[in-house]
Amino acid sequence: MATALDLLGALVIFTTAGVVFINFWRRLSGATEKLRVSLAQGLALGLEFKLGGEILRTAAIRTLNEVMVLGAIVLLRGAMSLLIHWEIRHTRE
Repeated sequence: MATALDLLGALVIFTTAGVVFINFWRRLSGATEKLRVSLAQGLALGLEFKLGGEILRTAAIRTLNEVMVLGAIVLLRGAMSLLIHWEIRHTRE
């Protein structure tokens, strides 16, 4: 299940990046703020799926080192998600 969430997260991120790149290429000028918000929203959604996969992996943790690595990953992904949401909110204002 964790691997499925990781793959789904990666799919969301790559799909969003591709769609935003194609739309940017077509426009090349103007309306870049809307594209930035779309990209940020896709990244945030993809990171949520990836974070869910990491949380599900906690059932397989056997050593303290694995707990520390998982904790670091969760903190980094959480911080990235918060920064993306902050950027989305400030871009819309």
